Parts: sequence; structure tokens; C-alpha cells
Amino acid sequence: MSDFKEQPPNAPPSPYPSVVGAETAPKEAYDATMSPRLVHWYTICASSLIVFASVLNTTIPPSPMLTYTITAGSLSFGIALLAILFHIVPVCKFWAIGTERAPVKEFVALTFLTVWWIVAIALITQSGGIATNSLNLYYSSWLAGIITVIALNNWFITHGSLSARDFVNTSPTLVAWYFMLLASAVVMGSAANLYSTTQPQGGDKSDFIYAISIGTIGCFLSLLVILANFQVNAIANFLIPGGFIELFLSFSLLGLYIAGVIILTRANGIASSAGNLYYSSWVCFFNTFWIIAKWRRKAETTPQSVTDNHNLEGDNLEDL
Repeated sequence: MSDFKEQPPNAPPSPYPSVVGAETAPKEAYDATMSPRLVHWYTICASSLIVFASVLNTTIPPSPMLTYTITAGSLSFGIALLAILFHIVPVCKFWAIGTERAPVKEFVALTFLTVWWIVAIALITQSGGIATNSLNLYYSSWLAGIITVIALNNWFITHGSLSARDFVNTSPTLVAWYFMLLASAVVMGSAANLYSTTQPQGGDKSDFIYAISIGTIGCFLSLLVILANFQVNAIANFLIPGGFIELFLSFSLLGLYIAGVIILTRANGIASSAGNLYYSSWVCFFNTFWIIAKWRRKAETTPQSVTDNHNLEGDNLEDL
């Protein structure tokens, strides 16, 4: 009787035809030191260390917020350092990662840090917060949060699950509308927080009202366009992605934010110093130009037309 084992009809061609019964090539061992997220972990580790060191060097008197900021930086630094060791130390790598390109342990760590830094950024960088007079603390907090989100998105891409790219491929302008939604929310929230802490009177009060108003309008209009891109019937019936209504909304927001950056960021204005309100106002302003530049008259919403006519590389989403 022959020792030859008949291959299944759908089996891939053997790379070793001379070996009896060979069906697939041996899999190459995964090297965790080549993980695309390792550079993200290095950045999270460094930025968290800067947060921790900046707080230790501050002259702010002891307070619960000071203690929280030290905890935020040190805990994030510890988790990032462990993740780096898990990627480069053989014994740790075998236990934590093994042969997985997107290990569940890494997903849990990134999810926790994402939530952790969203809360930390809101508290640390708020108007009148501990980062008001410490730019190192301000920028490193935002850097840690942004890189954590990018690393989490990269994990989803590697795992083959839903990622940011799956939510922005229906329209060339959709990415910009997401940014508009987030930046407008920061404008609205920062202005409301600053108003509650300063209790302004006279002309400054009207500036705060205007900032809160344009932030709210920006959030509302952005949400309308985003929902229209996902074919929510009540909205998509009158707001077609790429249509003239979208262009009209873009120019409306441009007018609001032109006035916004003139009024809010002028000398001695409520957003004249570096902070969340200042940066988010300018982001919204420039973002309207991005939307207008990406606008197209005829919406093409079928999956095939999107695949054939829209290239996401122009939005730099591959870098996420």
C-alpha cells in the first residue's frame, strides 16, 4: 500500500512537492519586536514620564489634582514600560504575546489607557487646571492620549476587526466632519468650563456665549452630516453626502469660525492664551477649508462606487 496521502481538492499547492503529503509551508514565527505598535508604546512611555516629571518640578501646592496627575503619569508609564518589556524580553514575550500579532492582553491595556487618558486630559488640561502654566504637562498629556488612541486603532487593524478606516470610507469629507465634531465639542466644553470658573461680566460674557454657541452648532451640524453618511433615513432624505446642502453647511461653519477666531483669540480675548479653547477654535477654522476642498457635488454612496472612485490614502489614514 502506498504511503502517499491524497490532498483535499481545495488544498493550496505544496511548496515542497518532493515531500510526500506536504500541503502547506511552515509558518514563520512572529517577532514581537517588529510590532507596529512598539513605537507607540515607546511614545506613550516617554510622554507619560514627562507628565510625571513635570508635576514633580512644579511649584503648585499639594492638592488632590496634583496627586491625581502624578498617578495618571506614573500608572501610564508603568503600563507602557511593561508592554515594551513584553515585546522585547524573550521570557515576557512568550507569556504575554506568544505568536499573536494582536494579543488580547495588549487590547485590554490599550483600552484601559484610552479611557484613562480621556479622563486625565479633561481634568489636567481644563481651564484653570494644573497644566495651565505648564506647557510640558499640557502637550505631553495630549500626546499620550492621542498616541494611545492611534495604537488601539492599529491593534484593531492588525486583528482584522473594525477600525477607524471602516467608519470614514463613505465620503471624502467624512474624516473632516469627525474632526469638526470633536473640535467643536472641545470648543463648547472648554468655553463652558472657563465660564463657570471665571464668572465673567460685560463684554467677556458675550464672548463666552458666542464660543459655546458656535461649538454647539458645530457639533450639531457635524453629527447631521455623519449620520447622513450612514444613511439614517430621516436625515439622508434631505442631506446627501457631497450635495449642495453639505457645501452650504461648510460655508456656514466657516463664517462662524472666522468670526470665532477673530473674537476669541484676539489680544486679551478669552482664548488668547495657549489652551484647549485656543487650539480647538483654530482646528475648527482650518477644518472647514479641508471640508470644502474635499467636497464633491455628486454623492456616490454604493460600496462599489466608493471602492472605485475614492482613495483613502489622501486622508493619511494608513498612518493610524
